[in-house]
Amino acid sequence: RWGIAVGDVSGKGMPAALLMASLLATVRGCARIASSVSDCMDAANRLLYASTDAKTFITLFYGVYDSRARTLTYCNAGHNPPYLCHANGERRTLDVGGTILAAFGKWDYEEETIPLAEGEMLLIYTDGVTEAMDPSGEQYVEERLEKAIERCRALKPKDLFSEFHHAVLSNHGQ
Repeated sequence: RWGIAVGDVSGKGMPAALLMASLLATVRGCARIASSVSDCMDAANRLLYASTDAKTFITLFYGVYDSRARTLTYCNAGHNPPYLCHANGERRTLDVGGTILAAFGKWDYEEETIPLAEGEMLLIYTDGVTEAMDPSGEQYVEERLEKAIERCRALKPKDLFSEFHHAVLSNHGQ
């Protein structure tokens, strides 16, 4: 089993870096003792709420991949919903979960377990992708990301990152 976490914290600079370090330590600790992905998110939310100020918030996609069962159990706490792209070209977003972390002291997070088949792609990203700007100040936006997914879905995994990176930097595929 593998833990997968992608998050984003409010703010910039050293305070945001410290908050991200706190998030990492909190999720690692909760993952060791929680009985489920949603329980981990519940516990992390309570701990972060108690230790951060009211202006602080965190988005987090957290999942556990079971390589034997080929399943992903995940919870999305207000993060950009990842895309699960099926081999047949269909895609869906992974948005089951709950609200952002650290904003409310108590929140009941939900989880979903999904099968992952050979030939499928899971794209987890932050708003740094969809808010990236080209030299003219135009944002990349989700529609462009979805077009890039269509163009790149047949690529081998080792080629995907460089293609997405190029697409975002150049705003290719408008």
